[in-house]
Amino acid sequence: MATVHFLREGREVDVRIGTTLRAAARAADVCVYSRARKLLNCYGHGRCGSCRLVVTDGWDRLTAPTAKEHAAPRPLRGGAHQPAGIVPPLRERLACQARVMGDVALWTHPDQGAPSVAPESDPPCPKKRRRKGPVALTGATGLLGAVVARELQARGHTVRALIRGGREGAEHIDEEIVGDLRNPVSLERLVHKASAVIHCASAMGTNDAALLDAVNVEGTRDLVRLAHGAGVPRFILVSSIAARRPADGPYSASKWAQEDAVRRGGVPWVVLQPPVMVGNNSQVERAVENIGRRSPRVPVVGGDAPLYPVHVEDVATACVEAMERNGALGTTYQLGGPDAVTFRELASALLGEGGAADVVTIPVPLARAIAAVLGTVVPDKAPLTTEAVRAIVAGTPVDLGPARADLGFAPRTLAAALS
Repeated sequence: MATVHFLREGREVDVRIGTTLRAAARAADVCVYSRARKLLNCYGHGRCGSCRLVVTDGWDRLTAPTAKEHAAPRPLRGGAHQPAGIVPPLRERLACQARVMGDVALWTHPDQGAPSVAPESDPPCPKKRRRKGPVALTGATGLLGAVVARELQARGHTVRALIRGGREGAEHIDEEIVGDLRNPVSLERLVHKASAVIHCASAMGTNDAALLDAVNVEGTRDLVRLAHGAGVPRFILVSSIAARRPADGPYSASKWAQEDAVRRGGVPWVVLQPPVMVGNNSQVERAVENIGRRSPRVPVVGGDAPLYPVHVEDVATACVEAMERNGALGTTYQLGGPDAVTFRELASALLGEGGAADVVTIPVPLARAIAAVLGTVVPDKAPLTTEAVRAIVAGTPVDLGPARADLGFAPRTLAAALS
């Protein structure tokens, strides 16, 4: 059992573990809805955003925020709405989505005034003594993981990698564990007596929210739980800059929840947030070049927001530095290249000399319409998604100062990355 304290109403109630805050409120005779929303709400489906509350104590004793919470409309005065979702740093949750895992205290109806809650910050991680043993690596056959494995071996580390069955083993691996993130048995073998975990694997390129949740969120949660049980002294997560915008879509929400699982997991951690990566036949390079081979014109989404593409080898170096440096523990680092370019400019650079004349810009409204249609026709594997359009329009502004200072991060220019 757990106790839920409703501070505004001065009431508390004991509920079973796993009970939603909405159900707890009803048990305490507390209404989480205001005014007309007492009748006009989504009845616990997470669509109206009107059961918003502020958690003053026990944020970590609730289940992680869901994708519905990140996408829920935000009620404003006058009946207007904006799709802003909850604000996790201010400890906002939706009562119908948050489930109780321990004692919590909260404040209902924050729109009517609530106590000031200090923004949630990343708690410092305890520093543990280094441990001899292999480095457990996921995603070793992917774009980034293969380069991380090579860098680890070059520095004298033993690499134990999780390899999906039926795939060829990657180079620079000393020990292969066959399995995937949805197989806890293989994860337990992966982390046994490991000196660190570098988690590069991720589901991407799909709109399948169930798959993204199973791999990125639940798989990571199992991995960090088993790493904690095995006494692994540090956990390096390669997330994405998309995690800063969880309301954009299912992939972004899954990366935010993935980070949340690592921070809650009990293992000293470092989170890295790279933007789009180039080099080594990256995904964006293959996409642009494949279109360029089939058509004299390469369509790209317009927009002037800056992107900061980074070379995959620079990200790999940051992964290993984060693992080796004690001072980096408990920190989230934004990564990126030094050059700010639009998506059109990036596509032109990928096409090489004279490529600019072959790039055709799609207006943002048209791109949104195309993405919406594709999302209906081929929802799981649409070549252009609404989430991708939002990311391009928003850009990927990054603060490289902390990574430069703590990790010695010195990314190469875009020209050098593509040479």
